[in-house]
Amino acid sequence: MKYAGGCFGCLAFIFFGMGIVLTFGASAIIQMLSSVDPDLATAFAGAIGILGWVNNGCCCLSGILAIILLAVGMSKKDEASE
Repeated sequence: MKYAGGCFGCLAFIFFGMGIVLTFGASAIIQMLSSVDPDLATAFAGAIGILGWVNNGCCCLSGILAIILLAVGMSKKDEASE
């Protein structure tokens, strides 16, 4: 359980990093696209918004699973020491 909790914790950290990159990277891309074609920038902003929403959901779910699995893993006795 502790190993699975660590894996989900790492996954949550990766999704959190992707959220930060998407936030700053997408704003720069949308600003660049708005100077070229405002309609394309509007369409791209909607797609990035959906992608960011999904990424944030995955980050929260991974974090919650990591906390639950680590709590369950810590509460169990270590069978290897018996």
